[in-house]
Amino acid sequence: MEELVLTKIVNESYTRLLKIILEGGDFSALENTLKRDLDELGRTMLEGLVSEIDEIILQSEERKTHWTVKRTRERAIKTVFGDVLLRRKYFQHKRTRKYAHLADVYLKIDKYQRMSEQVKHNVVMRACDLSYAKSAEVVGMTAQTTSNLLKGIRETELKQYQIPEQKRRAETIFICADEDHIAVREKGSQQQYLVYVYDGIEEVNDRRKLQNVHYFTQKQRGSSEDLWLEVTEYVYDVYDIDCIKKIFIMGDGARWIKQGLGWLPKSVFVLDKWHMTKYINGACSALQEPEREELHRMLWRSVKSCDKSQFLTTVTQMEHLVQDEKQLVKIELMKLYLSNNWKGIRNQKQLQHGCSAEGHVSHILSARLSSRPMVWSAEGANKISLLRTYRANGGDIFSLNLQSDEQSSINLGNVGKIRKQLDGKIKGRYECKQVTIPIRQYGADEGVKKAIDSLFRYIF
Repeated sequence: MEELVLTKIVNESYTRLLKIILEGGDFSALENTLKRDLDELGRTMLEGLVSEIDEIILQSEERKTHWTVKRTRERAIKTVFGDVLLRRKYFQHKRTRKYAHLADVYLKIDKYQRMSEQVKHNVVMRACDLSYAKSAEVVGMTAQTTSNLLKGIRETELKQYQIPEQKRRAETIFICADEDHIAVREKGSQQQYLVYVYDGIEEVNDRRKLQNVHYFTQKQRGSSEDLWLEVTEYVYDVYDIDCIKKIFIMGDGARWIKQGLGWLPKSVFVLDKWHMTKYINGACSALQEPEREELHRMLWRSVKSCDKSQFLTTVTQMEHLVQDEKQLVKIELMKLYLSNNWKGIRNQKQLQHGCSAEGHVSHILSARLSSRPMVWSAEGANKISLLRTYRANGGDIFSLNLQSDEQSSINLGNVGKIRKQLDGKIKGRYECKQVTIPIRQYGADEGVKKAIDSLFRYIF
């Protein structure tokens, strides 16, 4: 793009900003005006650069030898600056008879691409917290666009983690597990499992923070073995297994959670106190005062002391006091639940802190998937769950590969030689050039001048 055009756009923008200031405009007006001008600058530069690259390709000797020009085509692509109109030549290979826009191949633009990679990533990022429709409306697209982008993300990419050069040495590993219940079209409801591993707790500004936490998720299937295989591989990859003395698996006692005991050595199950409290309080709600308070106290005393005989005796007393069959069911449910998880209750004494799985499920899964009435596809719910756990693990959504395999699968013959010629010509053409604008030449603020100089070095 000619530098005079760039200088003209920047000077006009600077003039508009000065006019706003002289007319008493506020900071918001300056910001809005500059945003519009920078968007226009971005669109102009992108359109100009693509045209120039296309022209260099057209004049290339390698192109002339192997490709013929058929016609000029236009296409619009949504970018972070707005809609950009690209004009480039359509070529046909003389030997293979294949057609291609060589400028698109050089710039790695997919055949049917309607959005830039940056816009795609913005939509996916918004979809982590907003509906499909609201995620796409910012670029004037539909909810189906968001759905299509999510389907194109590979699950394996969302499950990757960095293996340290030196494995962590920890004597105790903590694993918490729970599930969210999501409404899905295919079968009414679906459980989305969440498991997270950490190796300690630290105090940060009077709040507790899990150390080295890593999250895993999987939609409910016939077996949870795939999920526990992932967890086990992570523990062996990240931790020095010989240093581990005990692994605590904490949860509500569901069968899929206890399956982890068979996968991880030195592991014991610990019942989540939140669920234990829920069942005890539910059973005591069936009683009337004054017996309720006394029996409630007796239940907790027997549980804390792990005295199962005292627990069963207290339950029998409760059963004799209840006449209503529905209320009796609550007591029987508590008796069955705590009896089946008595070993997990006994193991609570080995821990200095409880299980926070309910809160993590609420924050990572429920906040987006089930806190409000909504219905998902099974695939969509799982993909959003994976994205949110990926983000919770510190993953950068803007580093995900959202590009299709359209261009990489096309054999364009001698386009590689054209690329080498282009690289040399473009490098020489866009060497750093000095462009003068008023604030760079006369401005008093050195910080602003340095920032603009950096911008120009980036552009050129």
